Amino acid sequence: NKLKGIFCGYLGVSELELFSEGRLFDDQYIRKIHEKFFRLYKHIVQMKRVRLAIYKRIASIKRVWFGYLSNQEALLAKEYNAAIVREDLTILTPEKKSSGYKGRTFNKMINNGSQGQYMRRASDKLRWDGIPELAIQSYHTSSACTVHALVDGNMRQGELFSCPQCGNKQHADEHAADTICNYLLLRPVGAQQVTLQLPRGRQSLGNLLIGSPNQ
Repeated sequence: NKLKGIFCGYLGVSELELFSEGRLFDDQYIRKIHEKFFRLYKHIVQMKRVRLAIYKRIASIKRVWFGYLSNQEALLAKEYNAAIVREDLTILTPEKKSSGYKGRTFNKMINNGSQGQYMRRASDKLRWDGIPELAIQSYHTSSACTVHALVDGNMRQGELFSCPQCGNKQHADEHAADTICNYLLLRPVGAQQVTLQLPRGRQSLGNLLIGSPNQ
């Protein structure tokens, strides 16, 4: 861009204007700038080709690896007559009008990320084999003790989860996996009498279990 700015400034034209490689100039300095610009441009084009070839190879490796992993997942589920329960980590891409919008390329990276690719591959295979699959909300799964209904981000320090009440120490990801596995067996904490103000007076709806806001 700097070289093109110098070149276009010398010619007195806009930097948006296109110019050809074979053009000749009497001024030796401008001629060198012109030649250097196209030399760098060709190098950039070549680097992009190399990058594209690397991306294609990475995509090929991922397809093979994801296929192997999803096959193993399905085989284990069949062997133990089990359902697959996983975190629902779907990431929504920011809209164009949003302040967090970072461009189409960024959104494509989110949609086509490795995690999303594997989830789609595995889900298709599980459906084909008739294996149940459940997606569980991922809130606080690695920073909550389900025994004491305690949620505290400080219980996770890097890869270690440690509950101050029961002294349970475990790898944070393994603890999150246990929480997700037992999610359907968890019960809300406490009970509360709930009433609603209706047009004809106050009527009780009876005892309604209310979960702790931290659970």
